[in-house]
This record gives sequence, structure tokens and C-alpha cells, in this order.
Amino acid sequence: MKRLGDMLAHTVEFVLVIIMAALVSVVFVQVVFRYILQAPPFWTEELARYSFIWVCFLSAALAFHKGEHIVIDMFLGSLSEPRRRFCMAVIDGGIAVFLCFLVSISIRAAARSVHILSPALGISLVYVNLSLPVSAGLMILFLVASVVQSITKTRTKGRT
Repeated sequence: MKRLGDMLAHTVEFVLVIIMAALVSVVFVQVVFRYILQAPPFWTEELARYSFIWVCFLSAALAFHKGEHIVIDMFLGSLSEPRRRFCMAVIDGGIAVFLCFLVSISIRAAARSVHILSPALGISLVYVNLSLPVSAGLMILFLVASVVQSITKTRTKGRT
């Protein structure tokens, strides 16, 4: 399961590289056209904004996978191993419930924006609003992979 989580993380990283390259290119074009030609394309700011939204949410999912979010582990470090595992299980359960709620709410919110078009690009805002449920869904997959890995590691330790 760790390998599946890592493969998914590499895919997200690849997508992030593509989106970031597009974002940097669009912003560069916008700056060149604005300051040199005095006429920026009307669509560049909106595309850069929507790209940045996707980068933020996908990066949050990737940081979740890598364990790079802020953690206060002073409390967990003072617990015995069984209590630490129990606390981590409760924390992971709470995170899972929150992420499932977030996916549910954000899918409904995205569905309401299907017929709303962006002013400059003329695309449906559902493509922008899907960034949140996609990110939360990725976090759920990463969490499941992490929990399965922890359970497998604990069982392997118990056999030796």
C-alpha cells in the first residue's frame, strides 16, 4: 500500500510540475505584455489565478502524504507505544471523518457552479471548484495508505 501511495504522490507531483510551468509561463506572458507592449491579454490573470488554486490544493494533499503539515508531537512523544498508537488512531479517524465531510460538501458546492462561467476564459467554474474535493479525496487515499502501512508494520513487528 505504501508503494501505491508513493505512486499516487509521484503522479500528483508530475501534475503539479505541469501546472506550475503553465502558471509561470502565463504570468511571464502577462508581465511582458503589460510592461513592454502595454496591452496584457485579458485571460492571463484569470488563468494564473485558477492555476494557483489548483497548485495550492494539490500541494496540500502532497504535504499531507509527506507529513509536512504542522504537527505538535510533544504530547504524543510522552506516551507509551500502545497509547501513542491509540491516540494516532483517534486522530486519523477524526481526520478521515473531516475529509469525508469536506469531500461531500465541496462536491455539492462544485455542482452548483456547473453553469457559472468565468468572465475571461468562459469556462465553467466547476473546473476550479473541483480542486477542493480532488485534494480532500487524495488526502483520504493517502491516509488510508498510511493506516494500512502502520497496521502492516505493527503486525510484522508482533511476529518477530
